[in-house]
Amino acid sequence: GAGWEPRPLYVESIHGRRRFGWAPLDGFVDWPEKYVAAPLPELYDLSRDAGERKNLFAAERAGELERRLEAARGAEAGERPAAEPSGADSASLV
Repeated sequence: GAGWEPRPLYVESIHGRRRFGWAPLDGFVDWPEKYVAAPLPELYDLSRDAGERKNLFAAERAGELERRLEAARGAEAGERPAAEPSGADSASLV
């Protein structure tokens, strides 16, 4: 093969949304950064802070991080993440 080329990894958590009605969480890991789009956004430098103790998020980077998140999702701008309600009731998901 031509070799491996790193790329951003999209992440999301749907458990809290479906089980407790919490805000959906999604984000990306693009080494060394990890971004979590949440009501209080989080950004970590995993090479220096593997325990994710120091949130480096700054409002000045919000637009850039959201664009990178859209790219990691592979979605068009404005599309909802999979963690958003689909209209299915919770009984049919069990």
